[in-house]
Amino acid sequence: PPTSTLADYGLELLRVAERRAPSPPATGDAATPAFEAARADAEREARVEAEVRLEAVIEAARRERAARDREAACIARDLDSARYDVALAEERRQSEIANRDAEIARLSRELRAVHGSVTWRGFQRARGKVYGLVGGRDSPVGRAIGASLRTAGRVAGRRSTAPGVAGTAPTALAPAQDAGRPITFPTFPDPTVSIVVPVYDDPAVTERCLLAILHATLDVTYEVVIVDDGGRPDMRRLLDRVSGAVILRNTVNLGYLRSVNKGSAAATGRHIVQLNNDTEPQPGWLGALVDRMEADDEVGIVVPMLLFPDGTLQEAGSIVWRDGGAWNYGHGDDATRPAYGFARDVDYGSAAAMLVRGSLWREIGGYDERFGPGYYEDVDLCFEARRRGSRVVYEPRARVIHVLGGSMGTDVEQGLKRYQVINKELFVEKWSEALADQLEGPEGTRLELAADRRRGSRVLVVDHAVPMPDHDAGSLRMFHIARNLVDLGHRVTFLPDNLAAPQPYTEELAALGVEVFCGEIDLAERLREIADETVLAILSRPYVAARYLHLVRGLMPKTRLAYDTVDLHYVRERRRAEVAGLTDHRMSDGFRELELGLARACDVTIMVSEDEAHRISEDAGGVETAVVPLANPIVEDPPARDGRSGILFVGNFTHTPNVDAVQFLLQDIMPLVWRERPGTVLTIAGGNAPKAIWDAASDLVDVPGWVPDLDPLLAQSALMVAPLRYGAGVKGKVSQALAAGLPVVTTPLGGEGLAAAPGTELLVGESAEEIAAQIVVALEDDELWGRLSVAGQEVVRRTTSPEAQREALRVLLDGEPTS
Repeated sequence: PPTSTLADYGLELLRVAERRAPSPPATGDAATPAFEAARADAEREARVEAEVRLEAVIEAARRERAARDREAACIARDLDSARYDVALAEERRQSEIANRDAEIARLSRELRAVHGSVTWRGFQRARGKVYGLVGGRDSPVGRAIGASLRTAGRVAGRRSTAPGVAGTAPTALAPAQDAGRPITFPTFPDPTVSIVVPVYDDPAVTERCLLAILHATLDVTYEVVIVDDGGRPDMRRLLDRVSGAVILRNTVNLGYLRSVNKGSAAATGRHIVQLNNDTEPQPGWLGALVDRMEADDEVGIVVPMLLFPDGTLQEAGSIVWRDGGAWNYGHGDDATRPAYGFARDVDYGSAAAMLVRGSLWREIGGYDERFGPGYYEDVDLCFEARRRGSRVVYEPRARVIHVLGGSMGTDVEQGLKRYQVINKELFVEKWSEALADQLEGPEGTRLELAADRRRGSRVLVVDHAVPMPDHDAGSLRMFHIARNLVDLGHRVTFLPDNLAAPQPYTEELAALGVEVFCGEIDLAERLREIADETVLAILSRPYVAARYLHLVRGLMPKTRLAYDTVDLHYVRERRRAEVAGLTDHRMSDGFRELELGLARACDVTIMVSEDEAHRISEDAGGVETAVVPLANPIVEDPPARDGRSGILFVGNFTHTPNVDAVQFLLQDIMPLVWRERPGTVLTIAGGNAPKAIWDAASDLVDVPGWVPDLDPLLAQSALMVAPLRYGAGVKGKVSQALAAGLPVVTTPLGGEGLAAAPGTELLVGESAEEIAAQIVVALEDDELWGRLSVAGQEVVRRTTSPEAQREALRVLLDGEPTS
């Protein structure tokens, strides 16, 4: 008990002793000896009783404390057990999430492949014809057919597994649970990839590697080829628990390089992965590598991001200097830095994890065995691939943990690691001519430049956010600008004003080879670092350009500045006020002063059309302009008129001209159309629709909201209608529909900037009556529809195709003034 409690108890015992003491003689005389003796005896008895009772209290307290300690120990054990259970559940949950993400990625790729296949297009055309025969998709028979197709698809989906899978794919469990259990890989009759894993020692490390392959590889068909080069009993016991893999056992020790060559010779996959047994691939790793490989026939080798077990960066591609020295780019740095987050051509990547195109591997004949037992064989392979015209690409979406030195140690003066020095000399002798073109060395060289084999200049692009091309036309244009700049050989840095990294859009931009500045970065420092190599900075939209003009001009004084209007905001706002009957023009006047000031302050002003280029040149007093249009890929062999039905409107409704256009369409135009063609269905697609648009949904008005892929709607609709009454620039919905071979009915303003001839390339009306009449004509005249489909694609080809945009960017970067 607390000290204060014991003191109080002692005082109480003393009071008891006093009460028990005999009273003094009544006479008041001095105490007699007998009285004193009796008093002393009473005090002694009270003291003894107090000590006994106090010891009893202390002992009871000790027993209570011991009981509490035992209870606390039990609670601690229960808490540890609960923590373990929670950690195990979280590990399992993360594994399941990763598996689901990988499965979603696989299904998305399959869906894109299906939509792009000839079979799918044929099915779409056949389905369209069937709908045409039964009175359209929205007729009673058409709805019944659609419901039957959806039901059949769901049943087929439930019955099917991944293509080519023999049996059921294993259920992913936390690797800690799987340790010591049988390891069963799925088997595929025609695997896309053969994963070759040479093993020699350390079965515990090897087991983690095999389990990681099993749990992290769900989006690509594969086989595992294990080459046992040690034949040790503990490794043999591990491999005896492995099924579904090809296991090769060397009768003599061949060493790492020859074991890889042997395993690759037995591979049946279209591509080959060399994978160290001291690695742990992360979810989605193989799908990312294969996607990168198969996106371009020129890519021969793809290397992932290698991480240390603690998550720091081990290697984001590697550099070879002129003296043959090798440098792991980013070693020990923060793996989340933008510099490591985009795809690029590199000198080489470590063979700890490397995807090689199977045909290239066989053409080369595998690793040069002069580099046995290991080291520099991967550098040699990458140089040989490049000599044969193949690219070596770093893919940051593929991530693999690697225990550096887990296979061959870290001391270059002993063991197998000494071959790192020996084989460097051999490599320098073999590739002396190619090494002459490499950079001198790390001293005085920016590693970012050395880590990217593109030697083109850098372009900085600043916009309000990372482009989301499936949401709005401005984003689609900006995405294509980034793509075309990369295709022209430039290194591109994209700076979103909000520094946010929405997915999958940031990854898609990085996959093009674009570095994205996002998150917590020292922006001024990064701009200073890239200033000398940046030849052009594109500042997009007036409110963004105004924020960055002074900063970029001050930190990058040699860089040419381009103000990208996207569209002339002051023209759009003036038109909006006129449509609304407003007399207050402060908004448009403010934008006018801002945009004209930016045009004068920058070296060149980028416009989307010749019309707007002339307009701002006149208003700003002869500033230099360059037209960089939208980019709409042209659909080859679009579906014919037969089988198509309905009218389509597309637009992001945060853009107010789209809201006004839909209200005009619903209230004034469609009642006239329905009077002539009852049953015609209007589909309104687009994100951020206000409540009034959702409320308009009916049997005749379909409101699907945001649609991630517009291609099916463009392929099955009979007509695009864009009754825009205000706005500026080129209207993305119009050019996108024309590129898909879908005729368009719009206003004179909707066709602005395309230089399209009314009546032969676009159908144009201004009033509700004129637009409705054009819609009816287009729906009823199949011959006119066919001419408009062909002519519309020609309009896009000459004005807003990716090729037209690429040429405009080339002219801009060459410094050739267009106005």
